[in-house]
Amino acid sequence: MPMDWVWEPEPSSGARTGGDPSEHAFKGKIDTLVREVIQNSLDARAEHDKPVEVCFRLEELSGTRLSEFLTAIKWTDLRDNLQAASTTRNGGPIGDALRDVEEKRTLRLLFVEDHNTTGLTGAELRTNEEEQNNFCALVKDALYSDKTDDQSGGSYGLGKSVLWAYSGLKTVVFVSSVETVSRYGPSNPRVIARCSLPWHTTEQDGPCAGSGWLGKKDTRFVGDREATYASSVWGDEACRFAKNIRADRSTTDTGLTALVVGFSEPGEEDRELSEITTDIRHAVFDSFWPALATERLVVRVSLRTNAGFSEDRMRVEEDPTWGKLGETLRAYFDGKVTEKTLDVEDDTALRSIPISVPRRKSTPGAHHPFEGTATLLVRLLGEGSADASIKDRIFAFRGPGMVVRAVSKKNLSISARPYVAILICGRFDGSTDHHIAFERFLKAAEPPAHDAWVGDTRAIKSSYGRGAKQALKEFHDKTYAVVRELVSLREQQGGAPPEAMRRLLRFGSAGGGGKKQFASVTAQTAQRGANGSWRFSMRCRRLMEGDNDWQIRVRIKFGSDGTAGDVVPCIDNLRAIPDVCQVTYAKKDVLVLVPAAVGKCELKGLTDPARHPGGGDRAVIKLAVDAREVADNA
Repeated sequence: MPMDWVWEPEPSSGARTGGDPSEHAFKGKIDTLVREVIQNSLDARAEHDKPVEVCFRLEELSGTRLSEFLTAIKWTDLRDNLQAASTTRNGGPIGDALRDVEEKRTLRLLFVEDHNTTGLTGAELRTNEEEQNNFCALVKDALYSDKTDDQSGGSYGLGKSVLWAYSGLKTVVFVSSVETVSRYGPSNPRVIARCSLPWHTTEQDGPCAGSGWLGKKDTRFVGDREATYASSVWGDEACRFAKNIRADRSTTDTGLTALVVGFSEPGEEDRELSEITTDIRHAVFDSFWPALATERLVVRVSLRTNAGFSEDRMRVEEDPTWGKLGETLRAYFDGKVTEKTLDVEDDTALRSIPISVPRRKSTPGAHHPFEGTATLLVRLLGEGSADASIKDRIFAFRGPGMVVRAVSKKNLSISARPYVAILICGRFDGSTDHHIAFERFLKAAEPPAHDAWVGDTRAIKSSYGRGAKQALKEFHDKTYAVVRELVSLREQQGGAPPEAMRRLLRFGSAGGGGKKQFASVTAQTAQRGANGSWRFSMRCRRLMEGDNDWQIRVRIKFGSDGTAGDVVPCIDNLRAIPDVCQVTYAKKDVLVLVPAAVGKCELKGLTDPARHPGGGDRAVIKLAVDAREVADNA
């Protein structure tokens, strides 16, 4: 039986929709798509002793390949509905995507293929409210989640909407192989497609509620009225269709392939596919390095263009930055991390962070309040570390191995050294009853984007007693306090030792921002004289090219450990080499103007002990340096 598009008719009430509202619950960045689809795959794991594998593949079709693809997805009928929807109030972007196909004759595809997952299990239609039906949850339902497992990543039923959000043509095709195929269809694979449009009307289909499905035409009675709907296609016909759309997969390897037709980043201009694949790799590391490092997840990213095919398997251990996190996490599970102090670079310490989990009043899993714990790992990084992606950040996650919170905590104290911290929570840390209950609590505390733990979500309010918000605040505050204690140098009688007077530097534009360093500072030395003065030196080198002069600002901060410290105007003498650099003493800073032609300079300075702050001889000092380009009119 041939496949056809079947469109949902306008409801008898005449109500109209302007598209899927759940699409607006997420930010239109590629990392949002990566987080949601991998999380869904992890939640659908089939065999728990094997990793889930997720493959991202980007392609751009043109010429014969495009024509064959359009023929396979019944383009004529789909185009008529897309054209009609493009003229509605919210249909402008659909019209833009349609013109790319019709006029430019190109079409971008994103394939997301997973393995060792359950695939699209479930009957074509739900029979009762309690039924677990992956098929209906993904392909038909809206704002409806079947995820009841306490360890799953999501519970709102929103994550699936990102697939259509990243389709300019609002069309996603599904090809799946399931283990218990005899319960649902004749033989693998299972194929169906959905196009999610706003209300529209066409000459052939009349007024349409919005969505249409590509599958086998079927009928059922709704009350006493016979209604038409599209059901899945199985077996040989499904195999042929999958091959024609370049999404064929093994019929014995359970899992799902989701094909996003007309791939486009919402709110973003079209970019080169190679740039997008690079960002996908970054997003995978940023959100899923715990699952990758512990071999719970395997991710591949590939690109197929006219120039050829390339594929990359994501390996945490091969990345110089993220590899440090993976190494630290594996060392913990190997029993190699202890409760020690941090003295030198790459030292790692372990601490337990308590949390007061409030009473759970709903079932399953009702319990009285109890004291849970998370495991905190803190690793010192080098002063000149280039690990900007992880430096001074705290990564927190639970059972699925997806980073929920990645908090940047710089300058925790005046003597804080560069670090990275890992907070291991819930089922990722153990399987006791308390771990399971803690996991359930954190899952309930996550908003739809799963990027925070807050005490005012719908699930928290409906399932837990009072105290959730305060418990989470104290949990976060305790984490920050323990990190601060571990990474701060201990105060010493008579002032900080010379090695404490290293830079905790901030580089960037005049506005103080930017990820790229404007300048580097090396060869720092500091020595305390008999009269209490500090003699210091450093070398500054410009990293960002420019035609204008550049300026270095030097300050000194004094403070007790655990505080940010105060700027004290105590630099008595500062010399810049070469002599063409101009030194100016400001109210609290010393400014060095360096000619554009000079790429590096050396600074030598001396503090005046008479201007050091009083209040005792236990103190920590910090030399702070900023560098920026000077505008022409500065």
